[in-house]
Amino acid sequence: MPFEAPDFQIMTASNAEATGSFASMEDPFVANSGRPAVPRDPNRFDTQLYSLNASSPAQAKRALEAHLAETERRLEEASRLGTALIDQQRQLSEQLKEVEQEQNEGEMGPELRRKLADLEKEYNEIGRESARAFLAPKRLAGGQEDAQLGTPSFDQKSPLSPALFASQATNSPSKVSVPSRKQRNQPSNRVHDIEFATEISTSLLAQVRQLQGLLAERDETLKFVNLEKSRLELEAEGYAQRIRALDDSEQRYKDENWALETQAHELMAAARDAAEREQRLNSTITLSNAEKSAMERELEEQRQANARLLEDHTLTQKANDAEIHLLRRNLTSGDAEKSALQKKLMEMTSQNQELAKAVAMRLRDHENQSSRDVSYDNEGDEPENITPESSPPPSP
Repeated sequence: MPFEAPDFQIMTASNAEATGSFASMEDPFVANSGRPAVPRDPNRFDTQLYSLNASSPAQAKRALEAHLAETERRLEEASRLGTALIDQQRQLSEQLKEVEQEQNEGEMGPELRRKLADLEKEYNEIGRESARAFLAPKRLAGGQEDAQLGTPSFDQKSPLSPALFASQATNSPSKVSVPSRKQRNQPSNRVHDIEFATEISTSLLAQVRQLQGLLAERDETLKFVNLEKSRLELEAEGYAQRIRALDDSEQRYKDENWALETQAHELMAAARDAAEREQRLNSTITLSNAEKSAMERELEEQRQANARLLEDHTLTQKANDAEIHLLRRNLTSGDAEKSALQKKLMEMTSQNQELAKAVAMRLRDHENQSSRDVSYDNEGDEPENITPESSPPPSP
């Protein structure tokens, strides 16, 4: 924020006969006379430090947040300084009224002088605080060298740079001075007090006008900062939307990548299963080929054995055929012999029957002969044995 340092004219409250010289004090708004003036641009924006064209949305977001924090800090400092200046303006106005009233009455009391001294002390403290808040002595001493070297820095680029205040400040019309003890112990002089009050009034009026201009400039700066803040908020919102879109895209790509990785893992697992199955099938095929070779060798051996068996069967069949032929011939001859034997048997059977009949007849005859012999014995005459004329043939 551009902030002009006004020229302040402060004189300490002295006694009536204070006419001696005062020791000069350090004026916080005195700049180095040898420093070149830096042009002041109320619309200056640090594009080097807070670049929106960052490599990533996160960096742009961080840069915008840092810029907003710095802007808020400057606004807070300006607000505190403005509040202090307004309070001082109010106190100066009241004191001015009291001085005018005392001047009209023709006498300035010790209480008024004490109030003026306290007011001067407070004013000096506020000036030093303002200098500490907006001026950096080291930057003031090294700003010229940094400008010659051309190195960018935050103090040179920032609207609240100490170099900007130092380049635009001018020497105060009068230095803040401290009265000596002799002068403080001297009796008061009403004429000098009235002159001093007149000078104080003139200086206070000038300071009030300068403070009013400073407040107006601060209001303009606040308006500019608010506009800049609105623009930055819009840009931040745009970047936030872009970041959300990128996050959504990133999440979608992550999901797709995860799905592809899962599919790749599944395909790799399927490929491993297929490789294992292929290996098992290859081993099974190897075993099957070995079994096939063994079966083929066994089949060949069986074929050879079958061929030998066929040859043996053929030879055996031929031998059996010859044997059967012989047996048939023997059977035929046996049948013929059987027929002959049956005929002979029948003949012999008939002969046996005849022989049996003959034997039976002979037995009957023998029984009859025996009965006759018994009868002869009874008579005393034993007959002679009568032999048959012919004996039957012996039994076969």
